[in-house]
Amino acid sequence: MNKDREDDIDEELVRSIQRLVEEENNVARAFVEGQGTRDREDEQKAAGQPSDLGATQMFDKRAVEQRLNQDKVLEDEELELLLDPQEDIAERKGTAKSGSSSRNKWIIGGVCGMVALVIIIIIGVAAAMDNSHKQSYDYNLSAGMEKYGEENYSDALKYLKKAYESDKGKRNTELMLALYDCYDQSGDSSSAAAMLNDLLAYDKYNEQAITALAKYYYEQRDGAKLTELIKKYKDTTGARYLSAYEVSAPTASEKEGKYSGTLQLHLIAEDGCRIFYTLDGSEPTSGSTEFKEMIELEASTVTLKAVAVNEIGVYSEVASYTFDIDYAQPDAPVFDPEAGEYEAGQKIAISNIPDGAKAYYTLDGTTPTETSILYTEPFELESSAVVSALIISEHDVSSPITRQSFVIKTAKEYSFNEAVNLLRQRMQALNIINSEGIITADNSASVSFVYQSRQTISGIDMYYIRCDLRRGQTTSVDGYYGVGVRDGQCYKVTGNSGNLSAVQY
Repeated sequence: MNKDREDDIDEELVRSIQRLVEEENNVARAFVEGQGTRDREDEQKAAGQPSDLGATQMFDKRAVEQRLNQDKVLEDEELELLLDPQEDIAERKGTAKSGSSSRNKWIIGGVCGMVALVIIIIIGVAAAMDNSHKQSYDYNLSAGMEKYGEENYSDALKYLKKAYESDKGKRNTELMLALYDCYDQSGDSSSAAAMLNDLLAYDKYNEQAITALAKYYYEQRDGAKLTELIKKYKDTTGARYLSAYEVSAPTASEKEGKYSGTLQLHLIAEDGCRIFYTLDGSEPTSGSTEFKEMIELEASTVTLKAVAVNEIGVYSEVASYTFDIDYAQPDAPVFDPEAGEYEAGQKIAISNIPDGAKAYYTLDGTTPTETSILYTEPFELESSAVVSALIISEHDVSSPITRQSFVIKTAKEYSFNEAVNLLRQRMQALNIINSEGIITADNSASVSFVYQSRQTISGIDMYYIRCDLRRGQTTSVDGYYGVGVRDGQCYKVTGNSGNLSAVQY
């Protein structure tokens, strides 16, 4: 009900009461006048005078005026009696009869009772009207805002709460903000927050309410509610009022895309924030894996989602990254030497093995697996064989298989003399001696080769040979050499007995 309507009702009640009082006065006045007329008629008859109210009685002008004046005096005194029923009209007038006076007293007493009842009704209605006024929206709003301006928050609450209960109050943002401040100043934090939420339910983008509610949640360290508020206004005009409380989403050290090998990832967030992540595409929470060290991605396709959480529990938006890791197949292994015909004892090396990968081989042509011979160093073929090899990367991806045939000739051993000839030929090829065995750098010296032993040096079965120089009658040792018993390869041998080593010469 609006104030104009309330005022109309109040005025109507007042007019009704006034009419009621007037009607009661008229009734009393009419009764008293009627009784006075009958008394006068009786007096006239007793004096032998004609009645002054007869239907055909004639009056002179002076008599009428005199009678009217007498009636006016009587009327005034009767009304005075109504106002003061303790006085006796007959005593004051000194003309009324005792019987008429007694009768008038009963009549006037009844009228006075009715008037008293009317007065009580008037007082009750006035009190009700006053109470209604004090319950009105305008009254409580005005009184409450006055107390609020005086910083009397306790009294202001009493009035403003009543004003807020009306429909108008729930649409008055100024009133709601004042109520919030009163609750806040009075230490009632929960009611203060509730009022702000009520205000935003009516005025969703009210800057003061959004700002105050965010500040309240921050001071209460209620990260969950503050996160909810930030999400509510995401991508709306209200978001700008919350920017100071937002937490930036984590970033990754590597860009999304395709990778051919293991990926090492580092996640970065604002100072003071913790990072939680998942690798299965699910939404991360504080119960997910916390980032503390590098993340190693090995699966074929990974969807990483991460969220940053600050010290009071405010969540950032979820950052999402997709990495497609397609491990490249290693290249096929390479044999050194390649397939061909070789002397007995030929060694085969496998190359083209990436870091972290391993090579496996077989000698019977079968397909190699992780259970086959693990390649660690060049291996020797004692007889013809079909060598098959593959490489398995550190990510368990297998290379194509390389398969080659090696033919090994019948084993042959060189005699000591054949070994010496091979050594002599090698020295001539290096222009150390001429065809006659003379040192090319010193025509006065010639070389001779002395058998020492047959032994394995540096893993090779060889003839161990001493080389002497002769100058005239003098002979001196020039050095020690070796010639492979099976391959005829020449070596330079150094070291002491029991600790010899050979290097191809």
